[in-house]
Amino acid sequence: MIEVRSCRERGDLRRFVALAERIYRDDPCWVPPLRGEELARFDRSRNPFLAHSPAEAFLARRDGEVVGRIVAIHNTRHLEAWHDGTGFFGFFECVDDQAV
Repeated sequence: MIEVRSCRERGDLRRFVALAERIYRDDPCWVPPLRGEELARFDRSRNPFLAHSPAEAFLARRDGEVVGRIVAIHNTRHLEAWHDGTGFFGFFECVDDQAV
């Protein structure tokens, strides 16, 4: 069973960042981003985008192991300009498993 929860517990954002490293570690073409910069993307005090547009990160777990991640983004500036009700997502990664 897959459980999806928002990143609210201590260490969840570190697990969020680490998932991509785990998935792609054997790919010779993959260059991991700097962890500090990745963590800063989700810090409201360090990312000016988050000052006006909330984002929520989620982790998918199977038996306690992180197997997927995604971020839901409410881009306020886009909605103010276009009034189209569009929602956004990003940072999607998961293990090679259709269930996830």
